Amino acid sequence: MTRCKKGWFIGEKDNESNCMNRKVLILFGVCLLLFTANIWDVSVYILDESKNAACAREMMESGSPIVPTFNYELRTDKPPLHYYFMMAGYSIFGKNEMGARIFSSLAGVLAVFMTFWISRIFLGEKKAFYAALVLVSSLQLAVQFHLAVPDPYLICLFVSSLFVFLLAYTKNSKSHFFLFYALMGLAVLTKGPMAIVLPGGIIFFFLILKKDFNFKSILRIQLFPGLLIFFLVVIPWYWAVGEATDWEWPREFFLVHNIGRFTGKMEGHGGPFFLPTVFVIAGLLPFSVFIFQALHLAWKDRNNDLILFSIIGAGVVIIFFSISKTKLPSYPEPSFPFLAILLGNFMAKLDIPEFIKKYKAKASLIVLGVIAFLLPVAVYIAWGEEADLRPFQPLSALLIGIPIGTVWGIVLFNRGKTQQAFFSVSGGFVISGLILFYAIFPKLDNLSPIRNGLAKMDQSKAILHYRSYNPAFSFYIHKEIEKLGSPQDVQKRIDEGEEFFLISRKNDIHDIEKINELDKIFEQKDLFELPYTVILHFDPNKH
Repeated sequence: MTRCKKGWFIGEKDNESNCMNRKVLILFGVCLLLFTANIWDVSVYILDESKNAACAREMMESGSPIVPTFNYELRTDKPPLHYYFMMAGYSIFGKNEMGARIFSSLAGVLAVFMTFWISRIFLGEKKAFYAALVLVSSLQLAVQFHLAVPDPYLICLFVSSLFVFLLAYTKNSKSHFFLFYALMGLAVLTKGPMAIVLPGGIIFFFLILKKDFNFKSILRIQLFPGLLIFFLVVIPWYWAVGEATDWEWPREFFLVHNIGRFTGKMEGHGGPFFLPTVFVIAGLLPFSVFIFQALHLAWKDRNNDLILFSIIGAGVVIIFFSISKTKLPSYPEPSFPFLAILLGNFMAKLDIPEFIKKYKAKASLIVLGVIAFLLPVAVYIAWGEEADLRPFQPLSALLIGIPIGTVWGIVLFNRGKTQQAFFSVSGGFVISGLILFYAIFPKLDNLSPIRNGLAKMDQSKAILHYRSYNPAFSFYIHKEIEKLGSPQDVQKRIDEGEEFFLISRKNDIHDIEKINELDKIFEQKDLFELPYTVILHFDPNKH
């Protein structure tokens, strides 16, 4: 055996390229391990995940691939592509957590691969490796790719379509252009018109800065036959769901869930203009500490088409969601692969002493060291704010790998071992991610009012809900949960004399608490949410 550069063992006949290939294989093995970690053993609980996973199950049970429903009523929030992947997951693994999430995880792995693939073509394997390392090290992305929501599919299809466009543009390849339009159509089937607006804006500004925005270039990018392909992918389902719902689905989706979210705060998710930028920097930790230096270098390197394209891609996405009135941490995530490319371009040059000094890389690592120590402390303090979580505060110590990996990385960096330093920092975050998914989240899952509330109910009896309720109940209760909207509705059901369980929120039951026939059998605060889940029981044999 011989040792390849930077301390990686390879066979005697291997060369430096094979050494890098070994690292790439290990990186993607870690990526798959992290993104799929324990997706089968933690309850579907987060509100959006619950609604999407239940909707996919109901569509599968109804045998209709056209009309999305939640609790067997029309759901207009999202187009259907992620539902189809969940239905495929249910067919393979059963109607459970694994089935709902497996393709989200694989979409994440594919998004990382596409980032590596395009970077290797335009920047070389070393920078491509670092770009992928940035994405694998992001705990926010690891969590996102664990969820049964449309965002993993959007991220994957969004960046894949644009990367294919860039390759088509530089190679002048008709087949790649046609693939771009097909992928963009699939992205629109995942989250709607934003998957047209954002790629269109990115390509427009790219052509402007390339001084290539003219009729000839429009013909070259196969706009007209490409739009035909795009519409052939998109129109059939949108038309079918419109006809099937008397056009209620398109009206609600486009007017409420797109225009409404952009022009107004939805569900209280607002914030200042700069909030998406904060989301991006926090979400791309640990390596986002280099983001401003990376942007400065990228502007100098903008003659490279991928660098210019990535600057524009990240900028358009972040500015778009900064203008939007509704702001969520997941919204600017499609910018992450573009920023990872810019960070990879920067990090690959940090083995040059003059470059390190010029861009003050050591100062950024010191900032990262402070953040790394504060993260477990912040978790400890945050859990102390919730009475149910206080017994679990000691679990925050399991995140000690983040400061340990970061400190050792700083030591290695100061010794001139740049690559090992980045592996150490990344390793601390990745190991902590695995601990989160395998040790901490399962412990917290025991506090779920869904898991504990289901244990209090006999699901063979009628199960109803009063006004609002935690939607995760619909994922686990495979039947309609009938809604009661007034005390009179509740009294009517009591008068019918049939035993039932009534799920609600603590704030919603003030006007029915005094109904003597109802017994409160369960009350628990929703995990990481403000409401309390309450379950009431009517037993005609007791009254």
